[in-house]
Amino acid sequence: HPGVDWDYCILDGRDYSGENLSNAKIRYGTTIGTDFSNTMLNNAKFGDPSGLPPTDVGITDSTDAIFTNAKGKDTQFQGVTLNGANFDNAKMPRVLFDGAGMHRVSMVNAYMPEASLKFANVIHSDLQNANLKYSDMTHVNLESTDLSNALLYQVIFDEGLLVDAWFTNANMNESTLRNVDGSAGHDAERKIAKFDSAS
Repeated sequence: HPGVDWDYCILDGRDYSGENLSNAKIRYGTTIGTDFSNTMLNNAKFGDPSGLPPTDVGITDSTDAIFTNAKGKDTQFQGVTLNGANFDNAKMPRVLFDGAGMHRVSMVNAYMPEASLKFANVIHSDLQNANLKYSDMTHVNLESTDLSNALLYQVIFDEGLLVDAWFTNANMNESTLRNVDGSAGHDAERKIAKFDSAS
């Protein structure tokens, strides 16, 4: 039901697809491989606010969780481990991923305007065609992440790490990239950010 407090619970592998978990709290527990596809997640809290970057170690582990086609405004994943999670076609305006660990995450065709990914590690991930307009990605790590054809209008990338990130055909009008690092420096295999045909 909406509003249930699941703090400290182990919910690994459960199936909550199509359920309404709005205003739920799922913090300090695990939802590894849990199915949240088509789930309503308005104002649901998977993380625990603890500053930027998050310093609290007792954070939810949502590795390989499934959020395809999930919907929810102001959903919070601050400091959550989301390695391998799938957000394809999710609709989550103002979603909060600050300080989240997001290795090999898929967000293809996700609708997430006004998202916050400050200090998030979005590494080796697929964000093709994602709508992230008006988002704040200050200090984000986008190493080897594909943002081709993404809508990145008025996005803040300041202080970000963009090593081998792809922005091919991305709409980046009025975005800011102050003090970003787009190369691997003296790495043996040189990797650079790609902005082919980006606006």
